[in-house]
Amino acid sequence: MCRHRISAILHLKSLIENEVKEDSKDNTLESIEDIDALSLDTKDTKSLKESFINSIVNIDDDYLIGLSNKGTVNRAKKDLATLSNINLDIKDDFIEVKFNDITCTIKEVLGDSLCTCQSSTMCRHRISALLYLQDYFKKYETKTLDAVDNKDDGVKFKELRDFDNDLILSKLGTKNLASLLFRLESTDFPPINKTSIVTVELPWISTKVKLLEPFEHSNCSCKSKSFCVHKAIALLLFKISENLIKLDDLKEKISKEVNDENTEISGICHTVQEMLQEQMTTGLARMSKSALDTIERMASLCHTASIPNLEKALRTLYKEYNFYFNRSALYSDVKLLQVFSKAYRLAFVLENNKDNNVKKLIGSFKDDYPNIGTLNLYLIAQQDFTKESGFIGSIYYFLDYKHNKFYVLNYLRPATEREHRKKLDAFVWNLPTSLAQIMSYTITLNNAKVSMDGKLSTSEQSNGILLTKEKASSICTCIYKDFKQILSEKSSPNLSENERLVLIAPNFWEYEDFDTVKQVFNMQIKDDMGRTIYVERKYKDSDESLIKSFEKSVSKMQKDKKLKPLFFGIAYREGYQLKLYLISIILE
Repeated sequence: MCRHRISAILHLKSLIENEVKEDSKDNTLESIEDIDALSLDTKDTKSLKESFINSIVNIDDDYLIGLSNKGTVNRAKKDLATLSNINLDIKDDFIEVKFNDITCTIKEVLGDSLCTCQSSTMCRHRISALLYLQDYFKKYETKTLDAVDNKDDGVKFKELRDFDNDLILSKLGTKNLASLLFRLESTDFPPINKTSIVTVELPWISTKVKLLEPFEHSNCSCKSKSFCVHKAIALLLFKISENLIKLDDLKEKISKEVNDENTEISGICHTVQEMLQEQMTTGLARMSKSALDTIERMASLCHTASIPNLEKALRTLYKEYNFYFNRSALYSDVKLLQVFSKAYRLAFVLENNKDNNVKKLIGSFKDDYPNIGTLNLYLIAQQDFTKESGFIGSIYYFLDYKHNKFYVLNYLRPATEREHRKKLDAFVWNLPTSLAQIMSYTITLNNAKVSMDGKLSTSEQSNGILLTKEKASSICTCIYKDFKQILSEKSSPNLSENERLVLIAPNFWEYEDFDTVKQVFNMQIKDDMGRTIYVERKYKDSDESLIKSFEKSVSKMQKDKKLKPLFFGIAYREGYQLKLYLISIILE
């Protein structure tokens, strides 16, 4: 090997090494810093509004997911990691981000950004472009970072805070607002998560609302792009959570609207009272049979004006008058007077009542059972009943022990099926056994549907989970020991029966033998101050087994003085006496 050949090899080696260095130098431009430096248009970022830059720097995953969804954001991140040739064209009020065959136009209102892929929703290309711009501004705009660090949290969600209250309430309407207030009083406050967006869950309808700024880019799981009822509810709940709207103000608004609606109702109720007063003055002996036609017209008028409870009372009165005029053996002076008095009192109260309870007194032709989410129930009592309409059934009484509120479940069946009664026990809510078998058990009821007057629905959509058996004294925190409190809180005649349900732990009790003449079960219970409540239950054929159970409980109480009975029933006033319509005696 001569020196000439050695020189030639060394020269070739030098040439090859120089080419490798040049290639390596060119390749270093492929880093994101050099792409950014080379891809910018001659116009720099000084022409952009600082608020525009801030809106890009401040975006996070929650906001991006709110604009699109989690899957789109994850896909956009993967796409961005593979992109190598990205060009920026910065204008005064928008930025064009170009990569592959796609051009994304990013606007200051980020949700209004456009893409040449023509997607109607926020696509992965726009998300990739936003993430790229965010990374760019964080690296090269120190002024922006300082502005972000000094951002005032006091103006967070300013647009949501300033949203027009009247527009929200107008969208909801009186019925939806009343239902929402009922839910808030009956269950826990719906979950609200505040990050860069406000996420509000509405568990009673399995709906999630994401509130963004600007508001028009908020979205709802119902897929509506407009200002739907769910978004209105979410906004209202957000404002309540921020103490921007008071619950008392909403209740006052409902009360005012109810009073406005009651103008026509008051006039009809006044007319009904005048009719009844005229009939009372005339007297039954001199009354013409044409009175039936007058009552029928009044009942029809109540139906047209949507006063179902008063209509029902008048039709019952019509039936009693009909018994009299037809000289039926079913006629009773006492029953006629009771029905007559009930109709008059109801008309009087409806005319003069100005609070929210008037809705409950008016009633409804068909109960509306809104979904209020999850209830924690304790089955406290059961009683059987027979209706004049030809139905028999059972009433089950539940206590929501977390909110100290009573609910009832009416389980009806045709009276002709009396012989099959045991086979028709209440199997509801997908529970493993009938309600009669799980007395004193706790139940978690998901998707609970409840009417405004506290009646539970047997809907198949509700799902119950049977938990444990508990003592009433250990799980119920609303046991009354001070009878003065019962008088002030539970005995008003304007309250519904559900609202007058009470659980009482007396300090002393006295039993009177069953009154065989008046057919009444009688007891007296006293508190530690000697105040008395008269416990009564009038005998009916359907109450025979119930009266026997009361007497059996009293017998146990007399034998074992250590037993501490709890009395469950409906409180009411009769003259100057406070009484309890007894439903159950619980011995522990």
